[in-house]
Amino acid sequence: FGRGGYQPYGPGDGPLSHPSPGMKRLYRTAKAVSLLLGLMTVTCIAGACRLLFSGPARWRLTLAACALPLLNPQFLYYTTLVNNDNLATAVGALCGLVFVAACTSAAQQNWYRHGTSCLALGAALGLGILTKQSCLAWAPLLPLSCALRLLDRRRRHGQTAWVPAGGLLAGGLALLVACGGWWIIRNLR
Repeated sequence: FGRGGYQPYGPGDGPLSHPSPGMKRLYRTAKAVSLLLGLMTVTCIAGACRLLFSGPARWRLTLAACALPLLNPQFLYYTTLVNNDNLATAVGALCGLVFVAACTSAAQQNWYRHGTSCLALGAALGLGILTKQSCLAWAPLLPLSCALRLLDRRRRHGQTAWVPAGGLLAGGLALLVACGGWWIIRNLR
């Protein structure tokens, strides 16, 4: 666009150079949501550490695990931007937290909590797939968390509980497809 070229707007006169007050408010709201998603990521990491560790070193290990993303400049930078990476990171941390909850509840033989954790994992995976398809990398956690019931039953009683584990897997997969799998199926056309 040099001299004599067509230039519809002068410098600083573009349509986005002077946004309306409503657009500014929308942008500030989106930035606040991005910051809250970064906080959700760190909170899920802290929750998973609290479920995993016990004893006097629990708080130090939780603090160290939360410091890893907080001291990473790339995480801090992306948390201040408006994009879908923040949601994918938060959903990934949520999947990790729910998987740890499923593992600990299976170890404690709290089968109600284990079942709700498996179903919540399916819903979180579905939301992650809606955000980014790379969240499919978390998909093996769903059958693995459902298989914990099979392994525990076999270890304790010498038999397998196919019906409860299969029901959990079917329910988790149904939630995964209901929340996010339909988008992949739609895009295959």
